[in-house]
Amino acid sequence: MNTESGKIYVTTYKNYILTAVYEEGCLAEIYADKQGDAGILHRIYVGKVKHIVKNIDAAFVEIGGGIEGYYKISDNPAPVFLNHKKNGRLACGDEILVQVEKEAVKTKNPVVTSCIVLPGRYAVLRGGKADAGVSTKIHDTDEKQRLRLLAERGGGENFGFIMRTEAAGVSDEEICSELSELKARYECLVQKSRYMTCFSEVYHSPEEYIARIETLAGGKDTAVTTDIREAYEKIKDHYPWFQERLHLYEDIQYPLIKLLSLETQIERLLSPRVWLRSGGSLVIEQTEAFVVIDVNTGRYMGKKTGEESYFKINMEAAKEIPRQLRLRNLSGIILIDFINMKDAKKRRELIDALKEVLAKDRVKTVFVDMTALNIAELTRKKERRPLHEQLGRRCPVCRGTGFVFSSEERQ
Repeated sequence: MNTESGKIYVTTYKNYILTAVYEEGCLAEIYADKQGDAGILHRIYVGKVKHIVKNIDAAFVEIGGGIEGYYKISDNPAPVFLNHKKNGRLACGDEILVQVEKEAVKTKNPVVTSCIVLPGRYAVLRGGKADAGVSTKIHDTDEKQRLRLLAERGGGENFGFIMRTEAAGVSDEEICSELSELKARYECLVQKSRYMTCFSEVYHSPEEYIARIETLAGGKDTAVTTDIREAYEKIKDHYPWFQERLHLYEDIQYPLIKLLSLETQIERLLSPRVWLRSGGSLVIEQTEAFVVIDVNTGRYMGKKTGEESYFKINMEAAKEIPRQLRLRNLSGIILIDFINMKDAKKRRELIDALKEVLAKDRVKTVFVDMTALNIAELTRKKERRPLHEQLGRRCPVCRGTGFVFSSEERQ
């Protein structure tokens, strides 16, 4: 099967549903969702403020079942109070409308917010903020201005709109119709929540792999193929406008997991070592505080020697490392120990090459600095659990990182 740019595949792997994203014929991202486990991400609840911790500008809001979500007060200037309030100050015992923004990661609580998000095909409604925005992937100045004006006109006192990439070229009438529909949904949801008891679930989001399709397949040329009949029907029902780009793969003798060699790719992504084409290698290790990536000459057998060979391996690593970060979904503080080079010009070229590839990541990734020891410092926003955690992989040898070391690699 041709896995050209703009392809998404949804298939099964053991008791998981895999979503594999291909860009320019290469696997770029992979997600694993446990079958039957819908999770709580994006769900909306009537929450109750249990604790307020002023020194960290946060509150802890219970959403039921003993689950308390972390709530950043300064990020939520306009909470939707569901109990009678004479002032707008948050206090213990308050019942507020919240949405789960991030699921719990290890010992950290899930993150909840009052800025309710309701996605549409052309726009996303954000409650609690009246600002308007346009996708950064739309580069035409006139088109951005047109869409921004539509978002500003459609917004209200307590909500605003962000125009999606798919809105480009769509008529004003069609966009305004969707904005009105999203506004009605939001107002209905808020009104409904006022008559619900504490900890009630106001909105049940679709399964994560289905909700994710809208973000991943935002481009008009992106197609989705699945060999799961149930997933095919759910995606078709949830996104009726997407049917032309949705395909059901029905060869039961040779499922997508085999056709795309995803099992082999996953096992490689659970290993700490990545071999580069030149024979050099990366060793990726996740500690409690940060991720460390070591660039090695490995089995390099090239004709170039010294500085030139180091530069070649470093440049190859600069292209592969951002890909590994996306595939493994490694985030937080990331330190890359490149092979030391004395040539200042080559070091600048290396930094430029690394920045160029990092810019393609849909998750916010920032190049911070390059130290005198050729250690690059990056940060990558935490949006979901690393791949090894999604797959429930643990290993005492690797201090719980989920990487499975061979006896040779442990030596």
